[in-house]
Formats: sequence, structure tokens, C-alpha cells
Amino acid sequence: VEELRNSTIRKAYEKLNATRSNIDWLKGIEELEKQKAIWSLLSCLIHPHEDVQVNSLRSLERLNNTEAVPFILIYAQYMAVYEGGSENATIHGIIHQTIAKTMSSLTKVKVEINEQNPEKLKQGILIWQKWLVENEQST
Repeated sequence: VEELRNSTIRKAYEKLNATRSNIDWLKGIEELEKQKAIWSLLSCLIHPHEDVQVNSLRSLERLNNTEAVPFILIYAQYMAVYEGGSENATIHGIIHQTIAKTMSSLTKVKVEINEQNPEKLKQGILIWQKWLVENEQST
């Protein structure tokens, strides 16, 4: 990725190594956001730790760059499943809520999810896909 040729972005990205602490991860995400490193933040959606995924989504929302929409849609499809267990279910619900909030902000098509809700997320995905098709045609 072209972004990683920038030494500031590369150093921030290195903080996201899965063996490092969550403090490092959060600092890395913060620095990527400051650099507007959209593609690096999108790659954080496949990080093995959910808090990195959630914080990356929040950064992408604040950056408000619709180029992130197609990749977030793929991520949303992957996450539109039910997760059992109390702790896993809680974090998965936060992921569903954060996807909905981020995509609603980026597309201006509001979908609200209050807890883990794969069916509601799937409905949102269809709406956001329609938005994407309509907006690709207008460019």
C-alpha cells in the first residue's frame, strides 16, 4: 500500500502488531487517523483483537471518507452472524452497533442497531449496498 511508504504511517502501523499492548494499538490507530490513513485503518478490521476493529471503525467514521464504504460492507457481511457467550456476545454487539453508526454516518442512510442483531445488520447491508450502487453511478 502506498500509505505505508510514509514513515510516520508505517511507524504507527507497526504499533498494531498483535503481540503488543492495547495501549500501543490505540496509539497506532490514533496516529493513523491523524495521518488520514484510510487504507491502513481499513486493514485493521481484520486485526485479531476486536477493540482494534471497533476503534478503527470509529476513526473511519470521523474521517468521513466514503472510499471506505465498499470494504466496510464486506466486513459487515462477515460480521453479520450471531455470537454466543456473554463476553463474546457483548463485544460482537458493540461491533454491530459501531458498523451501523459508521456506515450511517458515511452514507447518510441511518440504520440503528442497539445490540447484537445479525438480521438488522443484514438489512442495513442491503440498504448501504443500494447507496453504494447509486453513488458509483453518479461519479
